[in-house]
Amino acid sequence: LCVREFSWHDLDRIYEITFNTFPRDIERIGFKKKTFKQKFVPFHIDKWVQKITRHEYSRIYVGELNRKVVAVTTMKRINSSWYLSGVMVDPQHRGKGYGRKIVVSACAKACSFGARRIILHVPEKSYAAKALYKSLGFEQFERIVKYVRDCEQVEEVEVYFPKGYDLIQIDMFDSRALEIEDTCRTVQSAGIYGKSKLPPWHMRVLQRVFQTEIVEEYAVTYNSTWVGICIFRTERGRKGEGFITIHMAPEHRGNGLEKALLTWSMDKAFTLGLHQVAAMVDEAHTELVRACNLLQFIKKEALEGMTRKR
Repeated sequence: LCVREFSWHDLDRIYEITFNTFPRDIERIGFKKKTFKQKFVPFHIDKWVQKITRHEYSRIYVGELNRKVVAVTTMKRINSSWYLSGVMVDPQHRGKGYGRKIVVSACAKACSFGARRIILHVPEKSYAAKALYKSLGFEQFERIVKYVRDCEQVEEVEVYFPKGYDLIQIDMFDSRALEIEDTCRTVQSAGIYGKSKLPPWHMRVLQRVFQTEIVEEYAVTYNSTWVGICIFRTERGRKGEGFITIHMAPEHRGNGLEKALLTWSMDKAFTLGLHQVAAMVDEAHTELVRACNLLQFIKKEALEGMTRKR
């Protein structure tokens, strides 16, 4: 297997591998090849910017066998760490060690760029993938659970926030939001992720210009002070699934705010014509887990956060 950086000519094969790996997810979201390719435009342009500036912070690698792409993965810098995601091998070529080869190659490249540790998330029931990462020295440090709920009957839901709390829409690249998100992590996770930073300015411009999603970010305020961040996203023009992520300062948890934000997300998803809303929940936020259960969200899947030092 030859591992190299992706090129624009690889996108048809990358789409095929993605569709073959996640056919139900692609169908549910309503993902089309045109939209899929549009998502790669910023990364294609950014690849050349990185070569010119010699400042490495993201890479997409493909594994090529006899001039045919059979594997793919993405890496992105998070401060002194690099985040590994989207590891996929064509179903016809699994069980041959190609997943290990592309992961090892990508991690080695990240280390050559100065990575002090590698971070990733793997589905809890992907036993083969977990075994691979454990054999490479990765250890679990957090657990993120996806809860889902249909939105057919939430048209008359009224959202009541606890007294003194409110939502204020903010820019998706507001650096203050990153500061709040960092303070909402557990001590262990905060030590692994480090202090968050905004993407380079040109990448922010590219993401705005070629954005294929509706992304709305809100500051959760208490008496005008920021105490949390709420992010809602869904594919633009597709009546699929909405995603909500909630970051809440520990001292403001458990007073009904989690339930209010989840109810607000259901109402918003229904207004947009989406059939389902999904909440990505860190299990350490037990009050949010409790609110999901109270509102009859269904536990869909769990992702285990894993990391290893260089």
